[in-house]
Amino acid sequence: MTHTKDVLKFNSPDADVVLVSCDGARFAVHKCILSIASPFFKDMFSLPHPSSESSDPKDVDIECTESKAVLFALLKFMYPVPNPQIASLDELVPLIEAVQKFQLEYLHDELRAMLIDERLGFVKDAPLRVYAIATRFGFGEEMRVAAKGTLRYNVLDCPLNDDLKNISAYDYHRLLDLHRRHVKATQEALRNYSKQVTRCRDCGSVPKWWTKFLELADLELSERPSVDVIFTHEFIASAVAASKCTGCTTSAFQFYSRMEDMKKSLDGISFNV
Repeated sequence: MTHTKDVLKFNSPDADVVLVSCDGARFAVHKCILSIASPFFKDMFSLPHPSSESSDPKDVDIECTESKAVLFALLKFMYPVPNPQIASLDELVPLIEAVQKFQLEYLHDELRAMLIDERLGFVKDAPLRVYAIATRFGFGEEMRVAAKGTLRYNVLDCPLNDDLKNISAYDYHRLLDLHRRHVKATQEALRNYSKQVTRCRDCGSVPKWWTKFLELADLELSERPSVDVIFTHEFIASAVAASKCTGCTTSAFQFYSRMEDMKKSLDGISFNV
């Protein structure tokens, strides 16, 4: 048990090298484990080093640019101990940087998958930031998923973050262009359903509620080109109320059962970032 605690604290008495974080934390670790996990460390340890006056191998320090938190999480991935729990993008991004620096290829896919893991909710809560991170590191699929996630927001209203500093104006413009194209495609697809809407007994072939629905949907989609809002009961009810036609209530009610299929169809509109 004591040995396990020492390993988990990275303070093993049989360690033969010390990693020192940029904020002064010291991790007594094993060259053999680091060499197996990382070609970076394998090459480093294969180079000749000047002899030290001390006989204690733990007096051999390697200064690292990573923080204590990043090194601790990275070592837990490298050692045969439980993996660390990553709860925020602030924790994940420097880990991805470290994994690329130390050439930990076996961790690469695992960490990039965390960006779009629904259980972690990064795309749901901060899609623009995930888009910027994925773009920076060249993660194509993660970038596409994040770009689709941004459709639920007005990109210009999203909070600024430092990750945006690491992408080009071209990549940011691509996202804005995606929104513009998706707005147009969704608006056109909605209008294609006009002939299928149940007629209103009072206002004719094209019910007033549907005309008002399209007007309100255009406004909503121009801000956030996602169909999540426009197919809610509250949104449709507002269109019916704005029509000021009593017969439209029946028309909307009869057509409402088909709107879930409409939503799925519109949500599946293809796009390229």
